[in-house]
Amino acid sequence: METIGPYEIEKTCRMNAVGRVVVARHQQLNRRVYLKELCPSPAIAASDREELYRAFERECASLAGTLDLRVARPVDVGLSAAGTRYLAFELPTAHEPLPDDPGALSAEEWLRLGVEVGGTLSGLLAGEIPLRWLEPECFFLSRPGEVAYLHLSLEHLMLPFADRYGAPSPRFGAPEIARPEVAAEAALVFSVGAWLYRALSNDPTTSPAAAVAAGRTPEPLWHLNPAVPAVVDETVRKALSPDPAQRYGSMAAFTTALECCRAKTAASGRPPVPAFEPTLAFAGAEERFAAWHYAAWAGGMGLAGSAIGWALARVIPLP
Repeated sequence: METIGPYEIEKTCRMNAVGRVVVARHQQLNRRVYLKELCPSPAIAASDREELYRAFERECASLAGTLDLRVARPVDVGLSAAGTRYLAFELPTAHEPLPDDPGALSAEEWLRLGVEVGGTLSGLLAGEIPLRWLEPECFFLSRPGEVAYLHLSLEHLMLPFADRYGAPSPRFGAPEIARPEVAAEAALVFSVGAWLYRALSNDPTTSPAAAVAAGRTPEPLWHLNPAVPAVVDETVRKALSPDPAQRYGSMAAFTTALECCRAKTAASGRPPVPAFEPTLAFAGAEERFAAWHYAAWAGGMGLAGSAIGWALARVIPLP
């Protein structure tokens, strides 16, 4: 059986040009762990490999020093016989992965998870973990409404070398994901917004990130899921602005906005009625009702005007 240091590999979870994530078992302690191994491809230049090793070591130190209880700390770090670096996290056997099916939770439950995820990512950014997109696979449900985070990410380590080896293309990546001049936090805000949009839409085929990359504006969430309050739709779609400067200024600000959405929805007791947005084709029920209402009003005003004209003609004789 293949080993990494004192660990026997049970299965591989993910792999790319930088390394791999595996489930392994410590041979002496019989403890199962998630193990992240940094083993760069031979195609990566030696100088770039050294930079990867330094970035990996910085991450290990940042994760070990985190004070956020939602973020799992490493239980082991070392060097394998083959010269590869590895980082081990205790396997959360009692935890459930974050749901990937948009229909698995209600809009209110997704919103609550969004607040938890946003708060955790804000803490990681404060700890100098350079995240540019959300990876739901790194989150686990610990208790109802609470999340635990394991930093199993690998692809982000390749971003400094995107011009030489190609940029990653995560499901919830921002259009400017590989542009170093754009702040990582702005890209992360977009990524969390894209994840929440898909979750709240109740449609697993929806891809707001692809729509924005193609120059299209994602349609209002309440068109896809009437249970989504208008205030939530506005908040999430602001995070999906193609212009990073038009999004929330920080992950913490976006999380606060989501928390305000929860408070407003809870205070009203029911989702607010979305504002009418005129379109070229009246396809939705809201637009049809608004068009009928406007036609009735215009007709009524026309009849009233005719009646006033007739009355004035009777009172004031023509010369």
